[in-house]
Amino acid sequence: MGYDRRLDSLCEDMEQAGADAIELNTYALATDRKQSSGDLESQLVALVTAVIGAVNVPVAVKLSSSFTSLPHLVARLEDAGQKAWCCSIVLSAGLRH
Repeated sequence: MGYDRRLDSLCEDMEQAGADAIELNTYALATDRKQSSGDLESQLVALVTAVIGAVNVPVAVKLSSSFTSLPHLVARLEDAGQKAWCCSIVLSAGLRH
């Protein structure tokens, strides 16, 4: 399992076209019962590491709220060279007061 390595090339093309930064809008959903949450995190870290290595512009990562330990994941991403991140939290209509 992993990511499509063409993404590295696409990010390089975006940089060459004049992008000042790259934002990776990520989402991870476990569909294989043999895949652990650590496996999902490792795939994301590999993706971010590859993109950071492919471009010279800043890379921001938009995380889904489905990760079980955001502080741990963010620390791993920062260790990989990520400089910015954000997390989107979508509330269902049933949660409104």
